[in-house]
Amino acid sequence: MWLSTEDGRHFNTDWIDDDEKRKESQIAANKQESERVSIEESEREKSTIEKFDIKSLGELEDADDLQSFIKQNLHNPEFKQFGRDHGTEAVRQLWYEMKRQQEIQNLHEMPIEDAISKVRDSIDRGHNKGWFLEANSEYKPKIAAEMFTNKGTLNAALNIAYYNYTYTTDKPMPFKQWLTTPQTVYRGTSGQQLINADVFTSYTPDKKVAEGFAFGTHGKLGSQHGGTPKIDSMTIRPIDTWGQLETTGEYEFLIPLTIEQKYQRRGK
Repeated sequence: MWLSTEDGRHFNTDWIDDDEKRKESQIAANKQESERVSIEESEREKSTIEKFDIKSLGELEDADDLQSFIKQNLHNPEFKQFGRDHGTEAVRQLWYEMKRQQEIQNLHEMPIEDAISKVRDSIDRGHNKGWFLEANSEYKPKIAAEMFTNKGTLNAALNIAYYNYTYTTDKPMPFKQWLTTPQTVYRGTSGQQLINADVFTSYTPDKKVAEGFAFGTHGKLGSQHGGTPKIDSMTIRPIDTWGQLETTGEYEFLIPLTIEQKYQRRGK
């Protein structure tokens, strides 16, 4: 294609068209690569949260405790087979996950004072102390049961986590956006092993806190197990956690063990 100017000169503009085509091609390639990376990141994120599809068991009856949950669903052949295949601890985790999915339907921002009050009213202080101060995992199922049998407690725990988050950034994102935005969290260990009572594990978005637990800077909680200090990390959305129950600087997220993790640990 030729372009004529007012002074009679002529220019071939094919190179302009070719340049535009190259730009469009590069934009398309960049978009395709971006979409590929996004899909890969999404798949990695799925590996950190519950994969089991509860809907595959049909309509499950609700209950306020594990034994009632089991009893009320024994008529369901899919549920019954799930119990045979996976064991009681996996059924417990199934109950928690069903409750969590119910609770996240009504998540909303609330004043931090109300969130703290709700957690204190719902979670027995002795149970809270037993885990957060004494690091006794036997209190974990008690904390989980109290969280999910007192409606609104998970919402309060997520609000506490959001409140803690707002102190770590100059420009915090809105609550609803934060809930579904993946973030990296860390766990510091030194040889401890999971037991049946470990229905959740603790992770923190502050890597230095995790290092403190791994290398011993947190007193008796650090390196007390005699193993090699190690820092694990994972990417997870806050909405897939059980939030935080404390406003301390440790920012401890309660990360539920998955049904698959419980199944893999069956008999250990």
